Amino acid sequence: MIKNGKLIIAAAVLFGVADISFATELKSVLSQIDAFQTQAGAPKLAASALSAAPSAATAVKADLGPTISGWKQAALKAADGTGITVDYITATTNKDVIAKTVWVNVYTGDTAAHKIRVVLINYVYVVAGQSPVKEMQQVDLQPNGAGKYSARLNSVVVSEGVYTYGGNRYRQEISVVKDGVWLKDPISNSNNFKFTMTN
Repeated sequence: MIKNGKLIIAAAVLFGVADISFATELKSVLSQIDAFQTQAGAPKLAASALSAAPSAATAVKADLGPTISGWKQAALKAADGTGITVDYITATTNKDVIAKTVWVNVYTGDTAAHKIRVVLINYVYVVAGQSPVKEMQQVDLQPNGAGKYSARLNSVVVSEGVYTYGGNRYRQEISVVKDGVWLKDPISNSNNFKFTMTN
């Protein structure tokens, strides 16, 4: 049960956002969670359900309820053993699929302090030839527990329209810089880790 604003302030600090609109939005979300948990017969959110999300902080920021089980994940591993996950929830609007809530997490496997930056590139999927770039975003990750670094990305287009009728599908690549060194994908032997977000 949430009875005061201390958790709101703490969460705002955790997300690295101090603006009033975020605090207001977060307060609304926390109120919805509180109401959900106090409804007669409504089950508490199990720890196993929360573990499906990138972190408890993400679960608080996300629209809880049916979306808890809706998290999808692309899991990658660098040649040096560093783990990388892209966790996201998709929504469909007018036949377009958008990953509206997107988190990237990097697992270093140690407790040392690191500086980690990721670059996500979203390409139009083509069967042959050069894939046009739809969008690109770059973000610095923040510590999120022992050996874990996380950041929220902007929304990512997964598909537009109906592909067989002239719509577009997209594929993604992510690059990670850890302490100034580009991590290598052991599959492609390059600095770009390839994956595809699903609808």
